[in-house]
Amino acid sequence: MKLSLIMVAAVLLGFVLNFLLAKILAFSNLVRKTYLAYFALLVLSFLLVLLDAEIAATFLMQVERIRYYLILFFLVTLLHLVVKSIGLLFFDYFFAKRLLSVPRLLKDVVMFLLYLTGILLIFNFYLDIKITVFLASSAVLTIVIGLALQDILGNIFSGITLNFERILKQGDWIEYNENQGQVVQFGWRSIVIRDLDKNQLIIPNQSASKGDIKLFGDGQGHYFLRMEIGVSYRHAPDFIITTISQVLDGCDAVLKKPAYNIYVLDFDQSAIVYQIRYAIRDYAERNHIAGEIRRQVWYAFKRNGIEIPFPIRNVYIRQEAATMLSNSEKAEILGKIPILQVLNPKKFAEIAAKTEEVLFGKGELIIHEGSHSHYFYQIVSGTVEVVKNRSRVALLKKGDFFGEISIVTGEMANASVYASEETKLLAISAELFRSVVEMNHELAEKFAEVIVLRQQETSKLRKENGSAVITKSQTAAKGKLLERIIKYFGIH
Repeated sequence: MKLSLIMVAAVLLGFVLNFLLAKILAFSNLVRKTYLAYFALLVLSFLLVLLDAEIAATFLMQVERIRYYLILFFLVTLLHLVVKSIGLLFFDYFFAKRLLSVPRLLKDVVMFLLYLTGILLIFNFYLDIKITVFLASSAVLTIVIGLALQDILGNIFSGITLNFERILKQGDWIEYNENQGQVVQFGWRSIVIRDLDKNQLIIPNQSASKGDIKLFGDGQGHYFLRMEIGVSYRHAPDFIITTISQVLDGCDAVLKKPAYNIYVLDFDQSAIVYQIRYAIRDYAERNHIAGEIRRQVWYAFKRNGIEIPFPIRNVYIRQEAATMLSNSEKAEILGKIPILQVLNPKKFAEIAAKTEEVLFGKGELIIHEGSHSHYFYQIVSGTVEVVKNRSRVALLKKGDFFGEISIVTGEMANASVYASEETKLLAISAELFRSVVEMNHELAEKFAEVIVLRQQETSKLRKENGSAVITKSQTAAKGKLLERIIKYFGIH
């Protein structure tokens, strides 16, 4: 009776200590994943208490035999509880807290050895089966099983070796026998990888340890890719490298650290070949990112008149589609902009004639927040998205314009602008504006007034009747803007 009561008290005390430890460590899994084992131990210990009562001997003829098996079940359950708690504390808490990644296979091996040790102790001290006799009698059987399971055991030990060397882990991208995939499982017998088409390839651990495996990335989440682009000989390399750099700077998927590299790779028969080396974080998206870079490079080349040549062995007769706007069409579109309406007709016609027509693809960066914008844009077709601090603040469409502050003050852009779809723009460069417009104090004041009214309109600060009346607050804003214009143009 005393022993069974001690067992009940020990189980209750163990549960309380387990609960307190979980609270101290803020590790709820220690209770959540072990309470069933404590409950089973408590039930078994109470049954032992009942068996020790004198009334049990009256109704049960085989009390000792039942007690024997109950204690055996108790010991087995206790072993499971101890091993489970050790696994939770070390692998799921202490190692995880120190950001140490323990492979699943290694964890399974350690847990298996702990279970095996506990079972052997129960055999030796409770069942009175001597371990030495058991091992000696099973030596021949062990040899037979070992020979029969040679390949399986080879895979298991190869898996253990790979885990200890910490070469591979779940989530890595590898190539094996020309098959590329991400490691989704690292088990006792094999490594399972999944390719981009969601197909799974099973690689036996023994084959993996003997074969050549290519591991992608630098181990810090950076994956490096290469791309080659051919460009006509008539374009200077520095100009091409600058244009491609602008595309990569505007592509969020391309990492800025480590930095990308662009260099001349070869002089081909029909083109100068440039190679781009860049890094990304998500290797599964490599084809999508490469396609996006090529798409944006095409638009950048189109805007800058850069030719991607055909092979010189073939002769092509090409004709540009008649999509360019005439000077009169440009003048009609630009004439709707209030800022340009303050210019005299001659100056306006000169600016309209020299205005560039540019095309941006979906997702391309037009203006970068915090950098100098050298153009003032009018939307001919498509839409653009204004983003500030990574949040969209406006969506501009056909007829809207942006970048006016930059060409009259030379200040850095306070927001980024991206093309929401394929978008055609009319672009007036700051250089053209400065060379044509003979800025004076009177003209600067007109510009300041028009821009402030424009900001008032776009910010929905107009009066309900829609009248463009400069209020006291707008007068102060106009004065500050006028000072910046005068300073930029050097008006005395």
